[in-house]
Amino acid sequence: MLLDGEVLDETAGTNTPTLSYSNLTANSDQYRNLTLEATVSVALEETDEARNESATSTRHEETLTVRQTTRVRVYELTVSGFETEYPDGDLGLVTYKSYPWYGLSLPDGDVRGVWRFYSARTPSWDSLTTYRAGGSNMTHSPVHPLQVHAYPIETGPTPWPRVTTSLLEVYGEAYDAPALPEAVALDAIEGGYTGSFGIATRVETTNHDLHQIRAIGLVRGTSLPLNPEQFEAIPLTESNLTLAVVGRTDETITVHAHLSDAATGAPIETAAREGHLLIAGERVNTNESGVASVTVSRSQDAVSARYVPGDWWRNIPGYTGDTAVVHTGGTVLQYVDALFWGFVPIGVLLFGGYLISRVTSWNFWPPWRGL
Repeated sequence: MLLDGEVLDETAGTNTPTLSYSNLTANSDQYRNLTLEATVSVALEETDEARNESATSTRHEETLTVRQTTRVRVYELTVSGFETEYPDGDLGLVTYKSYPWYGLSLPDGDVRGVWRFYSARTPSWDSLTTYRAGGSNMTHSPVHPLQVHAYPIETGPTPWPRVTTSLLEVYGEAYDAPALPEAVALDAIEGGYTGSFGIATRVETTNHDLHQIRAIGLVRGTSLPLNPEQFEAIPLTESNLTLAVVGRTDETITVHAHLSDAATGAPIETAAREGHLLIAGERVNTNESGVASVTVSRSQDAVSARYVPGDWWRNIPGYTGDTAVVHTGGTVLQYVDALFWGFVPIGVLLFGGYLISRVTSWNFWPPWRGL
């Protein structure tokens, strides 16, 4: 076996050789020529036994060398990315690979990319032809060489178990899905798909040791533990969202939203980073003071808001989302408010009369006695 004309490995004396691809070094995306060369030698001893004469023999030797060359790239598995710890202790991990790869093996689960595998053989290897002087004979081949193929699965990238592992986003180049042979029936993607060169995950685990997470390549035998030095740690903190009613008219109510860092109280300006607020279904951004205003119809009894943060690995520091609700005193709440404040004084008066009746001999409780 040769790579660009240089011998990688060789063996002799066997019909089923095993060759090694060790000590190969990747060279970016450069293609190289891999050549498999086989030399078959045959020796025939021909003996001529003439009557009353000494036998004579003749040795015939013939050697045939066949070779086939294909263009390949050396597959080198290296992974880098970002990591974070969620406020609840979950592990956030974003991993990138420059080549197609299989996914991640986690201490408490797995994450698989878009590619899966199947093995197939070429039917032309099913039979062998033996040639003799008197003709040829065809027999069933005892060896059926298989070749492993990768294909994009219809389900796409998959986390397991889904209860504790979730996919946040998948990155990669856009490809046209290959057409599988008719004899191969698999749940393959049809049309275009996104190669899973980058996978963002959230894992419910207390084990944040990247050395115990392994990246698995598409080429058999290529796997390695993640190297913490290749991952940038991103701080991720909780956000704090509050709402307040600051203005009223006969038909509208104005609500102010304030978004801040829950740990430091510093305002969060969504206009200067990825992320936004949703207030009463309207998408708005906060200013440099972390404030946004929305005017809504007064018919609403309450206004809800939600902070939708950008991806934590794209925004430093990263924030988790938050929600808030403020009662606006709409039509229904106005009636409830009036009933509440009307019953409170009456209730206090009745309770006071009950206590006086119990501690004295006036015995007027209940006041409706005798009615």
